[in-house]
Amino acid sequence: PLVYVAGDFNVIGGQSRSYVAAVERATGRVTTWDAGVDREVLTLARYDTTLFLGGFFENVGGVARSCLAAVSPVTGTLFPWDAAISRQPFYSLDGGPHVSGLLIVNDTLFVAGSFTSIGGKSRQGLAALDLGTALSTAWDPRAVRNVRSRASFWAMAKSGDTLFVAGAFDSLGGGPRSWIAAVSASTGARLDWDPSPNHGVWALALQGGVLYVGGLFNDMSS
Repeated sequence: PLVYVAGDFNVIGGQSRSYVAAVERATGRVTTWDAGVDREVLTLARYDTTLFLGGFFENVGGVARSCLAAVSPVTGTLFPWDAAISRQPFYSLDGGPHVSGLLIVNDTLFVAGSFTSIGGKSRQGLAALDLGTALSTAWDPRAVRNVRSRASFWAMAKSGDTLFVAGAFDSLGGGPRSWIAAVSASTGARLDWDPSPNHGVWALALQGGVLYVGGLFNDMSS
């Protein structure tokens, strides 16, 4: 069995690998697997015979691919699957458009990041893609942020039909919300749950019915 490792590196285990690598679980030895990514990889998700990569990259295996790609977990070969991510207007001070979170539910890939277009539809930072076609589904939480870089999302966690999301946004589902919120994973509707942190939330984890939250905040009002 292999462990896939992503981050900001160009050497791992004494081997030249950039941003993503495959490591033998038992020995820690780096394998020959190499997807050929040109910039930082922030998140990974595997579905059957496909490994999805998300990050800041613009090129995978010598082919232009923006922020999200599908590769073979066996060979590292890039698949034709392409969500065609972009962000307008141009803004580079945060490193450019990127994908920072991936979550697979049945035949859907939930994507969190910083973008304004994905899978052929307009979405700010949060979208659901068809795993087979890479097209955005009708699911739309209507995230909005009134700054040049638009809404950005950093983490997701799911419990039942509730999808918890963390990021920088002004409203979700047509109503005010910031830093963290809950939406329906089936409809995209915003739920009433609102802990109201006073600053950014960067990490979410669910365990035993409890949602653990990490970030820059020092107060939650509810």
